[in-house]
Amino acid sequence: AACVSAAAEEGKPLDVALVIGMHPAFYFSAAVGADGPESLGRIGSLMGESLSVTRSLAGDLPVPAQAEIVIEGSISPGDVRTLRAPASPIGYEGRERIAPVLRVSALTRREDAVFQAAGIFGERLFLPTPIREAQALEILRAAVPAVVDVRIPAVSNGYHAYVKVNQKRMGEAKKAILAALGTIPGVKTVFAVDTDVAMEVDREVLWVLATRVVADRDLFMVPGVLGESEDPTSYEITRRGRGGMVTRLGIEPRTRRLRVCCSA
Repeated sequence: AACVSAAAEEGKPLDVALVIGMHPAFYFSAAVGADGPESLGRIGSLMGESLSVTRSLAGDLPVPAQAEIVIEGSISPGDVRTLRAPASPIGYEGRERIAPVLRVSALTRREDAVFQAAGIFGERLFLPTPIREAQALEILRAAVPAVVDVRIPAVSNGYHAYVKVNQKRMGEAKKAILAALGTIPGVKTVFAVDTDVAMEVDREVLWVLATRVVADRDLFMVPGVLGESEDPTSYEITRRGRGGMVTRLGIEPRTRRLRVCCSA
């Protein structure tokens, strides 16, 4: 999107190559949002070897030599179409939007090419999750050293985050929650858990929610925060219609009991 916008501001067409069927590191790098010439080096680092590239047929773009399919084309400024109720990765119809049109100029493929696709849910939610978790952990540890781990379950559409905190002083867990609410894109609810909780197991987190949370004491809300327009719960600041605002929720269980068995 940034490249399309930059080309449109200059009034120039943007050459594009869509790559289908590559090493998972290629898609992880795309999920991070890495672009520019240095992104090829990042992909090679993840692969553990140099990324072999070749020049595209119709343009002068470096494309992976081992790709199954490469679709080339260009996007011209002002060449757009309206998408009516497009599919959304969160399971709802998306809102009408304007999208640029790719004019295809060439298509290359292997003789027995494999069309690799994880679907909109897999590509938009599951694929970026490990990277989002790693980025969030780095940021939160810098703000609150007591943070042990972060989980952003893809099944929550990326709207929930679990933060494990080895709390030594009162307030560290809440500080971690506030840091997470303010820095992890898209997250609406942050749940702090103790180190005795296996937050990779959803049943464990639900057990904590059921047995350790006192709602009127352990929940706090932050309304009117800029969120994602795809979120069906988003609202205008006046709350008279749909918009980009969401209410974020922090959950800090403070009830402590002796744990006699593992609920997992």
